Amino acid sequence: MIISNIYNIVYISVPKTGSTSVRCALERYNDVQPVLSNKSPISVHTRACPLREWVGKNLDKHWDDYYKFGCVRNPWARTVSWYEYCKTDKNIDRNTSRVTFNDFILHMENVWAMFTHPIHNKPNGKYPRQKKRKLCNEGSWSGNQIDYFTDGNGNIIVNDIFVCNSIMSKNIEKRIKPLDIKLEHRNKTNHSIYTQYYNDKLIDIVGDKYSRDIDTFNFKYGEDLTT
Repeated sequence: MIISNIYNIVYISVPKTGSTSVRCALERYNDVQPVLSNKSPISVHTRACPLREWVGKNLDKHWDDYYKFGCVRNPWARTVSWYEYCKTDKNIDRNTSRVTFNDFILHMENVWAMFTHPIHNKPNGKYPRQKKRKLCNEGSWSGNQIDYFTDGNGNIIVNDIFVCNSIMSKNIEKRIKPLDIKLEHRNKTNHSIYTQYYNDKLIDIVGDKYSRDIDTFNFKYGEDLTT
């Protein structure tokens, strides 16, 4: 999340969509320091709806005064990126270094959720039963990305949503041209082309889980191979 009161810009930061690169580029213009809590309306990855309410209560401006934008990513590519990223997580309950991609897909809500038993320790070869999180919980990475940009009625409340691709950086730089920024790829996860991780079953599971993102942004499996 970035809020610039001088330049009237709000950036909504969706995890694993180049968000670190954008936040680093805009950090010097930021006027509101995020709180390290997903429950806060001003957390790093807060959504537009609670942030709009916070702006109305805490800043001497209206939501419509700002240019508001964020980015989304092909969900098949984003899921692979998240899987590889979690391999470095210091929290053993979320670390996927000993989890296959197949198991990550089948149990990925639990991979990110906090729970008692590490996902690697499967008693009798089975994962421990856990209380499921709703996919669209506030702060849940595994929900559809479009939910970061909508209000309670599903209306988009930002100005632009950029799709991660080879020209995303240029599009953002052009759109906020008054700011002297240069987007550099940061926090990059090194891995093979995402299509090498999938079989037909996994393609369908991710497609069903992120169906609203796929419909909204016309994502297709096999595209955006460079993201």
